[in-house]
Amino acid sequence: MSITSYIDSYSSILIFELSDEDYCIQISELKGILNANDKEYSIENSLSNPGIVFKNTIYPFIDLTSILKLKKKKFDKNSRILLIDYAKGVASIRVNQVKEILNIEKKIIEDLIKNGDESKMIRGKLKIDGKTLIMLNFNEILSVKENK
Repeated sequence: MSITSYIDSYSSILIFELSDEDYCIQISELKGILNANDKEYSIENSLSNPGIVFKNTIYPFIDLTSILKLKKKKFDKNSRILLIDYAKGVASIRVNQVKEILNIEKKIIEDLIKNGDESKMIRGKLKIDGKTLIMLNFNEILSVKENK
């Protein structure tokens, strides 16, 4: 197998923790990762929708724990802010920690998305190395947030 066909057959996912659950997102949907404890950004609460201000751009802040009805867990030095690219722009979410980046076969993700229901916030669950990872559908999550 050539290096090009190897690269073309794999996709990268980012695994993160939120409220003691492991979630994942395709790297292609990720715009950036910020250290939640850095002073590089600020939180803008004066807007009707709170946002993260980073490099003179305001990214809407999405509280995933509320949307997914998860138990709130205190954020700490491992917390990160993910900038998520979705159909209508870029939004920010805060996660308890970023765990790792894995390369997995593209077919696994394609099958998950093809067999999943795009109208739901969860695309499906991946089992990798004995771990269950929940792949979220950020287009749906963020559209639900916008309609509230």
